[in-house]
Parts: sequence; C-alpha cells; structure tokens
Amino acid sequence: MRRHKRALVVGACVAACAGAANAQSPTTDRGVYFGAGLGQSQAIDYDCRARQHCETQGTVVKYFAGWQFAPRWAAEVGYTDLGRIGSENAASFKEDIKVRLGEATVVGSYPATGRLMIYGKAGGYYAHTTDDLTATGARLSESDGGVTWGFGLQYYVWRGVAARVDGQRYMKVGGGNIGEIDFKVYTIGLLYKM
Repeated sequence: MRRHKRALVVGACVAACAGAANAQSPTTDRGVYFGAGLGQSQAIDYDCRARQHCETQGTVVKYFAGWQFAPRWAAEVGYTDLGRIGSENAASFKEDIKVRLGEATVVGSYPATGRLMIYGKAGGYYAHTTDDLTATGARLSESDGGVTWGFGLQYYVWRGVAARVDGQRYMKVGGGNIGEIDFKVYTIGLLYKM
C-alpha cells in the first residue's frame, strides 16, 4: 500500500513538473500587444554655440502596437512625438523644432526569466519635422525617413501587463533646410499583451 502511495505521489510530482516546464511564460507567449510610454529625447548634434539659451531635450510621448509571432521575435509599429527643441539668441531670434514620426521595427528578445526579458530592436522611421523661426516668421517643414535601433527591458507585473524601459536612437532626422539631427530617446511605459 505504501509503495502505491509513493508511486502516486512521485507520478503526480513528475506530471506537475512536466506541465510547468511545458507551460509558456508571458515573455515567450505569442500574441498581439499594445502600449504607451513617456520619456525624454535629446538632440545629440543640435548646434548650441553662439546662442544664449538652448534646449536640446524634449518630452517624448510614444504609442506602439506589436505582434509577437515567435517565442523570441516580434514586429512592432509605433507613433512617437519627440517633443520640442530650440534656441534663442536675442529678442529677435527664436527657433522652435518639433518632430513627430511613425516607425516599424523587428524586435528580438531573450527571456531572462518567466517574467523578465531583454530585447533589441531595429527598423525604420518616417518623420515630419517643423522648424519655426521667429526672426523671419518662416516655418520650414521636412519629411524624411531613416534608420532606428534600440534596446530595453520588459517585466510582466501581472498577467498580460508589463512595464517597459526603453532606449532608442533615431538617425538623421530632419534633412533639407533644417539639417540632420540624431536623437537619443529614453522612455518608461506599460504594455498589455492579449
């Protein structure tokens, strides 16, 4: 009788362990997700020389949606407002640059635990940049595309809800008469995977 009980207990433990091993974690589950983030952008090569007041950092708002089509791969699209940068030199000169862009990236991830994953992403963006110049009353406007890449951490706090910390680079934004500016962007956000 004792042997049968032991065999049942051992069998139940083996079955439970096998079931737990086969169960997927949120980091590797396939599915559609969407989210939003807030953060800060920095215009790396915006020229502040010979200007009394210069602001190279803006407030970022980001919206994104993705599809995790394999345990370690996802496709993601997003809309990002990089905020405003600008400068003043005198009462007559003021420059105000705004950037808004859409992007598409491929995300590769490594599940560090069942809830935590490390990821990298790369893709392209298409941006609309405006530059308002108070001195001349002119508004310059440019639309162009370029390369973007980034990295981050994502942690599932509850069921399909995850917190995300993200660093991303947008190369050569602007162009034309505005000039090309590289942006570094850091955001903190939430996502929900369905």
